[in-house]
Amino acid sequence: MSDILFIWFTVTAVRTEHLQPTGVAVARFAASDVVSLNQQEVHQMDTELLLDRRDEQVGLKREVCLLQEELAESRAEREELESRNRALNDRLCQSVCPSVGLSLHVEAEQREWRRRVREGREREARQSLLIHRLQNKVVEYRERCQRLELQLQDENTQLINTEVTDTTHTTH
Repeated sequence: MSDILFIWFTVTAVRTEHLQPTGVAVARFAASDVVSLNQQEVHQMDTELLLDRRDEQVGLKREVCLLQEELAESRAEREELESRNRALNDRLCQSVCPSVGLSLHVEAEQREWRRRVREGREREARQSLLIHRLQNKVVEYRERCQRLELQLQDENTQLINTEVTDTTHTTH
């Protein structure tokens, strides 16, 4: 064996060089530093460490809950302050410059009106496109009907001609 021994322990009381995220310690010992531990002592150390971890987890969970409550309270306070700020700004605007408040209202109405006009134009454009497509289909349908009528007339004429030819052949 070499003079340095690598041991994976779940004990934190040893000289550690690096703690893993799982809490398992990687320790380096010279061969003379290794202390023999019986299984019961190791089990007791593991149990103590496990209990310490559980206590730490409970404490951390409690702290997280408290922080979440504080965050919710601060958000509510911020929203309330923002609401008050908007109300005060509106009142200030109306009291100092009633025409400015009115002009802001008029601007908002104009934006809404422009939006509605734009949407109306878009609707009209879509309807116009649909009407154009339908007109094209009607024209195609009429042309097809005319072709079929001409074809039917041609076939009728051929039928009449063949009947006339047949009757003339049978009479002679």
